[in-house]
Amino acid sequence: MLGQGLVGVDLFFVISGFIMAYIQPLPLDSPRRYARFLVHRFSRIYPPLWLVMLPLLAVYRVHPEWINNSNHHQVEFLRSFLCMPQDHLPLLQVAWTLIYEVHFYLVVSIALMFRPRGRLIFGVVWFLAVLGVYCACYAGDFGGNRWLQVLFSPFSLTFLLGYFIGLWHSSRPSSSIGIALPCVLLAGCGLALASRFMPVDGYYPNVNSLYRFFYYGIPCALLVLAAVLLESATRQRFASLRHLGDESYALYLLHLPVLAVLYKVAGAIHSTSPFFPAALIVIAVILSIACATLFHRYLELKITRFARRSLEQCLGPTHERPA
Repeated sequence: MLGQGLVGVDLFFVISGFIMAYIQPLPLDSPRRYARFLVHRFSRIYPPLWLVMLPLLAVYRVHPEWINNSNHHQVEFLRSFLCMPQDHLPLLQVAWTLIYEVHFYLVVSIALMFRPRGRLIFGVVWFLAVLGVYCACYAGDFGGNRWLQVLFSPFSLTFLLGYFIGLWHSSRPSSSIGIALPCVLLAGCGLALASRFMPVDGYYPNVNSLYRFFYYGIPCALLVLAAVLLESATRQRFASLRHLGDESYALYLLHLPVLAVLYKVAGAIHSTSPFFPAALIVIAVILSIACATLFHRYLELKITRFARRSLEQCLGPTHERPA
C-alpha cells in the first residue's frame, strides 16, 4: 500500500513538463538566453541538493551502514552530486528522480529554441523516438547501460504529457469545469485500478516500464490537466498552497533524512502504545514541513540566488529579460 506513494514521481514529472513548456514563452534564440535558461534551472537543483548531500557524506564516512540500505550501502559519490546515471541509488536516495529531471532539462532546452509550432513538432518526434527505441530494445534494458536507460526511459513520455499540456495552455488558455471533472474521475479510476493490478516497479534504476506510463503517467497527466482547467475556471489563487509549492523542493530533499532520524529515535524509545505509530506519523509530517520551511527560507533561497548571480556574472551583462 505504501509503495503506491511512488506514483508521486509520475505526478512530479508531469508537473515538471508542464512548467518547462509554460514558463518560457520566448524562444531561446541566442546563446546567452539559452545559457541563462540552463543557469536558472540548474541553480535551482544543484546548490540545495549539495547542501543536503554534504552532511550525508559526512555521516556516510562515519556510519556507512546508515546510508543506502537497499543497495548494500554502495554509493557513487561524483555521480550522486552531479545527478548522473548510475548503478546504485544516489547518496540521497530520492535524488534518483533528479537524474531524469536533469536529462529532461537538457532535452527540453533544445525544444525551447523554437517557436510554438516547432516545440510541438520537437515534442512529438521526441515522444515517438523514445517509444520506438524503447519497444525495439526489449523493454528498455539496453544491455544494462544506465545512460541509454535514462535517455529512452518511459518517464520521458510522462514528462512529455505535461509538456504538451503546457504548450496547449500557453497557446490557448482554457477553462472548463465540464472537462475537468471527467478528467478527475478518469484519473481516479485509473489510479484505483493501477493500485490493484499494477504494483509500482521499484526505485531507480528498476523503473523502466512502459506499463507504468499507462497505469500512472496518463492518470497523473489527467489530474494536471484538470487542475489547470479548474484554476482557470475558478480564478482562485491560494497563497498557502503557493508557499507550500515554493517549499516543495526543500520538502523533497529533507523528508527522507527527517524520517530516518525519527525511525532511529522511535527504535530507541521501544514504545508499546497503540497510539505511538499514529503519533509518529503526525510528528514526521509536521517536522518535515517545519524543516523544509526553515531550509527554504534561510538556506535554499540564499544559496540559489547566490549561485544564480555568480553564474550570470560569468555570462556578462545583458538587456534580455531572464526566463
